[in-house]
Amino acid sequence: MIHNKSFFNNLIYTNSIRERIKAVILDEVHHTYNGPNISHAIKSIVNGSDFVIGLSATPTKESVNNIGKILYYYGIRDAMKKGMLVGNIKFYKYDTIIEKAK
Repeated sequence: MIHNKSFFNNLIYTNSIRERIKAVILDEVHHTYNGPNISHAIKSIVNGSDFVIGLSATPTKESVNNIGKILYYYGIRDAMKKGMLVGNIKFYKYDTIIEKAK
């Protein structure tokens, strides 16, 4: 993970580097929108690449706009039936009372 924004911006907006990116694999693409600058940078890389694969269990409108349309969907119920996810999950609702510390 790159934490230095100026380094990230220089890397993305440097044509010589961006033009060498031919394939992109992104996991958790629902995080591709973290403001207009990051969104623009990601779109720039994606649009200049020959191949792009984006993965997400929870795709958002923004991730589809940034990466592209959903090509394959595998539903949670099907995944549970096939044993890919834990089945028979039970959800419990608890009411919690939070009191100020005295």
